[in-house]
Amino acid sequence: MNLLDSSYLVLDIGTSGVSGMGVRILSGRINAQQIKSVESPDISFAIKQTIDGLESALDVRFDSAFVTGNFGPVDFKVITRHQNWDKERKISAADISSMLSNLPELAEGFAALHIIPLRYDLDELSNVATPVGHTSKSMSALMGAISVGWGGMSRVREHLRAAHIRAFEYFDPSFLLAQTARPAGESSLIIDLGASQTTVSLWVARGRLCFMKKIPIGQSAVTDAVSNHLNLQWGIAEKIKRESMSLLGGDRDRFTPASRRHDFTRADVNDIALPALNEILGRAADDSLAASEKYNPTKIYLAGGGANIPGIGECVRNLFDTPVENLGPDAAASAAAAHVWSRIKPRADAIMARRQRRRDGANAFLGLFKKLFRRRAKKRFLPIMPSTLAFNMRDMATYARFASAGISMIHVDIMDGLYTSKVAGGTEELRFIRKHTTAHLNVHLMTENPETWVEAAAAAGADTIIVSTGTYGVRAALLKIKSLGKRAGIAVNPDSPLEILKPILREIDEVLVMSVTPGAGGQEFMPDAPRRIAALASARKRYKLNFKISVDGGINAQTAPECWAAGADFIVSGNYLAKAADFPAAVQSLLPQ
Repeated sequence: MNLLDSSYLVLDIGTSGVSGMGVRILSGRINAQQIKSVESPDISFAIKQTIDGLESALDVRFDSAFVTGNFGPVDFKVITRHQNWDKERKISAADISSMLSNLPELAEGFAALHIIPLRYDLDELSNVATPVGHTSKSMSALMGAISVGWGGMSRVREHLRAAHIRAFEYFDPSFLLAQTARPAGESSLIIDLGASQTTVSLWVARGRLCFMKKIPIGQSAVTDAVSNHLNLQWGIAEKIKRESMSLLGGDRDRFTPASRRHDFTRADVNDIALPALNEILGRAADDSLAASEKYNPTKIYLAGGGANIPGIGECVRNLFDTPVENLGPDAAASAAAAHVWSRIKPRADAIMARRQRRRDGANAFLGLFKKLFRRRAKKRFLPIMPSTLAFNMRDMATYARFASAGISMIHVDIMDGLYTSKVAGGTEELRFIRKHTTAHLNVHLMTENPETWVEAAAAAGADTIIVSTGTYGVRAALLKIKSLGKRAGIAVNPDSPLEILKPILREIDEVLVMSVTPGAGGQEFMPDAPRRIAALASARKRYKLNFKISVDGGINAQTAPECWAAGADFIVSGNYLAKAADFPAAVQSLLPQ
């Protein structure tokens, strides 16, 4: 059996019907289970109907079953064994099996169904739970043997064969109930109210069976009494008994018809059925009296078809003066399913645990591998540059705002007061900015003589240095920037024709299109700027040039789309970002859509 993804079937085969339970296992756990009962004197037919119903409900196919039920005559005997060895040895399970290889104590024509350990004694240890693993020169064992007659077993096998199902293993119903329904340390009496016989068994701590008796009368005897007294066919009598019989009857039953087709009442049925039932319960009490007095059971468990009779629990409690738990008519099938699962689950858990350890080991190795060899993930590049003119770059909150939006580049304006009327920035401020950010610093030198500023700007931390048109020594400044290993760019003012850039376009990395007059922030975006951007983008494509196009001045959520559409690669924004209540959202609003 595949212990992790499979299914199994248990059948409780009675005298006049069959109960079954199907269990589906998925990933080592019970995924679904279903119970079904079919009443019919044709047991082969009842088995087929039960299996068909369970297969349909669980969407599985069964070819074998764990079987319990009425196997006919059952015998219980206590067997003693003693074994001596020449020297001390570590006792194994094989030593116990060899002691039980021959069972002459069993009645003729009977075969052992269950061998239940009652007691083990060793040289220096008495009444051990299991001798396996202990060292001793001798071992005594007391065993309880539940055996069944070959005739009853052959009859059950014929029914199974006719239903095209193979028996995987057989169990006695009382044994199953004792293993699953009661606490392990409890002294319990189990009464199985079957159709053709009533089984009484007494179990004590460690699952030891101390008494078992099959009384050869059962619920069919009650039906016989109803059938004979009321002159009814047996099947009709069985139906009326089930519908009318109650130990909770009152005066209303004297006036309530047992059937619309008959003129007798429910009380008439009870007057016939209850004496027959009381006789069965009386036999059970008498036969178990000696064992009950010796072992003092603290609870009685009811099972079998008779457990369905209303008021049966209270009746048994009063008769035995012992608390009662009614397990119901399908208890044997449920107990068989639980017992089989108790044997499967530890092995399934062990397999799942091994698989989990393998997965954990593989995941740990994979995690180590990734940790050792993974490349640092690239941060997402944002083509948006905040302009330092609009921010207080001495305030640490400014850098926190930039980080919150994932800013990758910062545009730093340096003005000398000569090229523009305003003085701003400077290499000291640039050095401070570089100390507090790892972002790419895009520095625009708005200075009269940019060549004299290049070396200081590079030393202060500039990554890209842009000089302006209309200044002295532009060509020399660009060459010096390149020699220092920095990106070189040129800013083209609104009043400068684009044609002046032709000699240097192959030598530079960036063209900054000024969409306002250099020198002050907060100016309006010039409507001619997109045309100039598009012209540069067209020339770049036509002549296969590599420079990037950036735009500075009047950039907001309305003007940014115009720049992207024209062919811009980066945009610079100052006041729009600085005044935004939600800085990250404002940055996102400038991105290409």
